[in-house]
Formats: sequence, structure tokens, C-alpha cells
Amino acid sequence: MKKIYTPSSTARVIAKFPLCDKTCLRYLYYLLYLFLLLLPFHEYYRNKFNFTQWDLLLFSGVVTFIIGLKLGACVKERFDWTVDRLFARGCLKVEGEDKSQFLLLLEANVRHWARVGGIVAVISILGAFAIALSQDFLWPRALLGISEAMGAYIAGTYLGRMACYGQLSRQLKRQAVEVVVQPMHVDGVAGLKPVGDFYFYQAMVVAIPAIFLAVWWAIFPIWPRDYSHWEDVYLVLLSAAIIIEILTFLIPIWGFHLIMVQAKANWLEEADRLSTEISQLRNYEDTERGADSRKSAAALIEDKTLCYWAIENMPTWPVDVKTKKQFKLNNILLFLPLLGDIAKRSIAWKDVLELLKKLT
Repeated sequence: MKKIYTPSSTARVIAKFPLCDKTCLRYLYYLLYLFLLLLPFHEYYRNKFNFTQWDLLLFSGVVTFIIGLKLGACVKERFDWTVDRLFARGCLKVEGEDKSQFLLLLEANVRHWARVGGIVAVISILGAFAIALSQDFLWPRALLGISEAMGAYIAGTYLGRMACYGQLSRQLKRQAVEVVVQPMHVDGVAGLKPVGDFYFYQAMVVAIPAIFLAVWWAIFPIWPRDYSHWEDVYLVLLSAAIIIEILTFLIPIWGFHLIMVQAKANWLEEADRLSTEISQLRNYEDTERGADSRKSAAALIEDKTLCYWAIENMPTWPVDVKTKKQFKLNNILLFLPLLGDIAKRSIAWKDVLELLKKLT
């Protein structure tokens, strides 16, 4: 008899918090678009046609937030598609009706994490504004804090979802869903390529703030409007954003890495058995005089050899070569501002330029 899940009192309270559906998200987009429409009028009132002094940092920040929301809204669809592909490939196995039960429990867990993520985001934003307002209380700032808290709740729900998706390997183990590793699979990563593709996509969504921070940090020194007071802050935020983006990719695939390591250890026993059979067939091929028998033995040797090397060369990470290269390249580009700052602080560039002038 199956154990009936009874939610705790805390879980029941959290379940009362609403989640933003498509209608809610559409109205949020309308508000953001309205803000972008009104912002130029505000900047014209302050700076007229002196465009170099317009606050494009704020404008681009809102645009980046909209892009992040749109891509974040697609994560659920991508995750569901990934799970469907894994079942279709035979990489996930579960008994009959248990599949529907598994999917229902998975979605319930995701929705719980989404609400938790939203609550944490709201507490963080309100806490930050409370500290700021305690020093200098202004009603416009208080209203801004409330508005940002509402936006933070929606963004936090997406982050909560992604955090839950990152625990897929644990949830599969908890609900006794078998992960079938296939060394001969054509995708080159034992059939688990959809896993690596999904977590790479999720990491790229999380990387959007890092890209925004990196681009603006590089622009600050040459931008006409003075943003120098943001340089050090953005560098710290960029460091944190890069770490989060990397962990968003590495932590989820680590669970599947452990599964693949164990599966390969089991498959290597099959490889050892195949190696023995290949040796026996080769001996048989050498001693057998009949042409048909030799062809049959050669065909068996070829098939078993392919299977043997597929097992020996089976990777233990659910990420193909193309995705690995793209992930490394993206992070190298994000690290460039940090390396530039280190070089700027460690090398006396003025002295170097003066030395070059003397040499020339």
C-alpha cells in the first residue's frame, strides 16, 4: 500500500501564496513596457536632449529584466520536454501508473520551491529597503520598495523552480525512478544529452544578470555619464553572478555524473566478458577453415568490439563536447572584466606608458 503524503503546516501556509500565471505575467509585461515608455519623458524633463546624461543604465536594466522573465517563463516548458525525451529514449523507467504519479509529485514539488523562492526574494528586497529607509525615510522610496518586492516575488518563483529542477537526480532516486544508461546510444553521452542541454539552457538564463553586469562594467569608463560609483559594486555582483551561473550548471549535472559513474562500473563487467568472448572468437576464426564460419565469426567480433569500446569510452558526464566548449567560452568571456580589474590594480599602467614614451 502506497504511503499517503501529508503536507506539513508550513507547507500548507506556503501553498496559499499565489503563483504568477500567463495572465499575471502578461500584465507585468504591460507595466514594464509602460515604464519604458514613460522613462524617456522623465529623462527629457531632467536632461532635455542631452542624451549622454540620460539614465540608460536603468533603461537597459529593465530591458534585461524583461528578457530574463521571458526566457525564465520558458524553463518549465523546456524541463517538461526534457523529461518527456528521457522517457521516450528509455533513459527513465517507471512502472505504468507510477509515471503519472511521479510527474504529479514532481510538479507539486516544483510549485512549492517556486513559492519558497518568491518568499525569499521578497524578504531580501524588503530587508534591503528597510535598512535604507531607516536612515532616510521617503515615501517614494517606500513605494518603490513595495513595487520591487512584487517584481522580486515573480522573479524569485522562477529561481525557485530552477533550483528544484536542479535536484532532478535526487527526486528520481527518491521516487525510485530508474535511470538507464546506454553506452551504445547515438548521442555520445549514453542517452542523457537532453539533461546536459537543459541545464546548459538554465545556466544561460541565470547568466543574463552576469552578462548585463559585465557589459556595463566595460562601458563605465568610456560612458559620458558618470557611473564610476557603480564600478566596484558591479564587479562584486559580477563575481557572485558568475559563481551562481557556474554552480547552476555543475551542481545539477553532478548527480547524473554519479549515476553514470556507477553505471559505467557495472557496464565494465560486461566489457570484460565481451573481451573474453572476442578473444575466443578470434581463436575460433584462426582455426576454422570454412569461409562462411569465418565471416560469421568476423561479424560477431566486429559487433562485440564496437560494444566493448562503446563501454570503455562511455563518458561519465551528461554533456556533449559542443556544450562543454560553449560553456567554457561563455565563462571565459564573463571572467574578462575580473581579469581586467586585477591587471588594472596590479600593474602601474602610468609608469608603463611613461617608460614606453622614453623608449620611443
